[in-house]
Amino acid sequence: MNDIKNLKKFEDDIEVLSIEDLYDEEPAPVKKKRKKRRRKKRLPTWQKVLIGVAATLCVLLVCGVGLYFGFRTVGEKSLKAEASENRITYNGKEYQYREDVINILCLGIDKGEAMEKKIDRRQILGMCDAILLVSIDTKKDTLKIIAIPRDTMTDVTMTSETGEVTEKERMQLCYQYAYGTRAEQSGELTMETVSKLLYNVPIQKYCAINFTALPIVNDAIGGVDLVVQEDFSSEIPEFVVGNEVHLEGELALQYVRKRNKHLVDTTVLRTQRQKQYALAFLEKAKTVVAEDMTLPVTIFQSLQENMSTNISIADITYLVPELLEMSLSEDIIEMLPGESALGEEFVEFHVDANAMKEMIISTFYEEVDKAKK
Repeated sequence: MNDIKNLKKFEDDIEVLSIEDLYDEEPAPVKKKRKKRRRKKRLPTWQKVLIGVAATLCVLLVCGVGLYFGFRTVGEKSLKAEASENRITYNGKEYQYREDVINILCLGIDKGEAMEKKIDRRQILGMCDAILLVSIDTKKDTLKIIAIPRDTMTDVTMTSETGEVTEKERMQLCYQYAYGTRAEQSGELTMETVSKLLYNVPIQKYCAINFTALPIVNDAIGGVDLVVQEDFSSEIPEFVVGNEVHLEGELALQYVRKRNKHLVDTTVLRTQRQKQYALAFLEKAKTVVAEDMTLPVTIFQSLQENMSTNISIADITYLVPELLEMSLSEDIIEMLPGESALGEEFVEFHVDANAMKEMIISTFYEEVDKAKK
């Protein structure tokens, strides 16, 4: 009942329109719905900063990759620029120098002061205690190191007080570095003299470091482990033949520098120790650098006062990846063939010319194809 009453009341409250009423009324204008503009949501400040940082990193990454490959290209051109045509004849056969071989002369100088500091005229910039020719074949991915005794007898270029070349005198190779009037000239003169000694093998770059530099480089890779080859236990307790040692700091320097002056073949024995150390260093460095490719550049920049070199950052950028691809073994380091003898004043190392020529040919040359002559 209540529902019927409510319905009746509802009918009284509304106005009932007829069909005619509908036609008499003008239709109400239809309102066009305006499209609502979507408001762009504003990103929070932290998101804007994050996007900006990400974009910057992307740009830096692209630039970094571009610079890296740019440096590698420049380095390759620089290192191979002087590896031009060079032919020699041996036993009736003609040999061509391999253009993909890069040679770097590494010198250890016997002084502790900054490289440019003068001492006296005879030892104005120091003398070479260690002489290593590092040969990198980028085509065959092989590494070869020729250890040259410091007492090797050869023609040394003499200079005047002003640095002008005057004459040549036969003496130990180690003296050549001392006849430059500045570190740069000393390096270049030694590079030229070693090249002539090795039948004019092209040497593209040199790097000379002093005593202070070796512990820095050694410790930068975490030190070197090896077995002692020569006894110096009377002075250094750790240096007992057969003893396994971990070389850090001055201990590394002493191992490659010490020599027994009472022995005629002391230079050869020390060169063998330097050869052993160089191989152990390379093995350790290869592992460490593979984990941090920036390490060689960091070391390079930290040695400016203790190093003289014509190697550039671009050269290093090119060489490091190449060296990481190369396998290491004991036979990669070979000593210049010859023998030591006591001279009028000092020990002299005399090269075996024929054996050296065979070494040079097998390391740096390949026989010219007769069909292509």
